[in-house]
Amino acid sequence: MKTVHKTLLTIAIVLLGQSVRAEDIDDSTKLWNRLDPLTERCRLTTDSVQIEKMAIELLALSDLPYGLRDEAEECVNKFLDREVIFSWYGGWQLLTDNDDVKVWPASLRNFIDQKRKQCLDLADGELHVPVTAIETIDLTGNNEVDTIVHVGRFRCDGSASMYAGSGGSPIALIVGDSVTEFYARNIAVSDPFGSGYPVINLAVHGDNCSGYGVTYCVLAAVWDDGKFQVVE
Repeated sequence: MKTVHKTLLTIAIVLLGQSVRAEDIDDSTKLWNRLDPLTERCRLTTDSVQIEKMAIELLALSDLPYGLRDEAEECVNKFLDREVIFSWYGGWQLLTDNDDVKVWPASLRNFIDQKRKQCLDLADGELHVPVTAIETIDLTGNNEVDTIVHVGRFRCDGSASMYAGSGGSPIALIVGDSVTEFYARNIAVSDPFGSGYPVINLAVHGDNCSGYGVTYCVLAAVWDDGKFQVVE
């Protein structure tokens, strides 16, 4: 009797499996099923032609399953001369290297070193700084280059959300030796009065405007008297 029951159960499972059509599998599962064997083949092979082919296929993607990003990055970095990561912010991103660091001002190097130590201390991870995280622009109107650091574009291995939250992420404005951090969702520098005097516009959490998280709220700052001035 038990044998009959087992046979019937087996038949039922087979029929149930056959009833799941290919079109019923969601896109993310299809992508995983496509990339999982690809990244494994890339990991195992030493054939440069095959590595190039697989890396180019991965580089063409605008989305990757989170659980395969490390494997995909490993494959792509076997092909490229310069290291990249796959970022939530903008897909594939080149990382800064020693040549970039050499031309950074001391204040920027010190700031990055602090974030690197924070990543190591809190998550025992390695800090990755994409090229797009460092923006050079005049923030004071004196025609000299200053720096915006988009910290939310950093990645700390071991922590998926160290630099981002519902209110945005840290954005550092570096002028000379002065480093000012704001917490914002986005930033834009404009000259609304046509005076050549930059206004830094920060999209911030709605509670800064006595609202809620979804409330549109903008904080404006200008450089004067050696610091960024904002309305308190």
